[in-house]
Amino acid sequence: MINKILKNEKGAFSILAVILVFIVVLAITAFTDITSKSYVINEIQGNMDISGINALQGSVDTLRLRAEQLATDASSKADTGTGALQMSSSFKANIDNRYDTEFRKRISSNSTITKIEHMGYKVDFTYDVWGFGTSAKKRPQIVLDETYKITIRTSSKFDVLSPVTKSLWSARETTGFTVSYGGTNSDGNAELIVRSVTREVYR
Repeated sequence: MINKILKNEKGAFSILAVILVFIVVLAITAFTDITSKSYVINEIQGNMDISGINALQGSVDTLRLRAEQLATDASSKADTGTGALQMSSSFKANIDNRYDTEFRKRISSNSTITKIEHMGYKVDFTYDVWGFGTSAKKRPQIVLDETYKITIRTSSKFDVLSPVTKSLWSARETTGFTVSYGGTNSDGNAELIVRSVTREVYR
């Protein structure tokens, strides 16, 4: 039965067999592409989260921490007793630079990534109950919000997504925001917008 389907009367492979082989190859290619890109996405997200933790931990002045102050330098600190905040004009950029250096170093060996673009960041140094409930005690905390656009190699056959805009929610800001996806179809490159939010809290 199988021979009749795969071969014509002269014993040559029929067009049906060619189509069947093409479908199998296409399915294998799609599965491999999706699996590898899923791994890359998870790796990027994980490295962004780790970079955020390391950037915040590395920015904290440990000597002042012993004096019960959450501080990044002499000009940027929160008194855990009074809740008084003092911030320098450069402390946000310093934390972001530390983060960017850490993140790029972590993913520099990934050959699938062809381009990294820093889309923006936000650093909040606050003394509040965010994340603990309204009845909780206020605590000093630093919240780091980073967004990157990562371009990765992909199969041009599956690079067919149309530009889209997604509405997302920021728990920190209690407002919505939008993320847009663009790019060029069938060029073998896929653009990913990846966002990571980390925070450090004095307990």
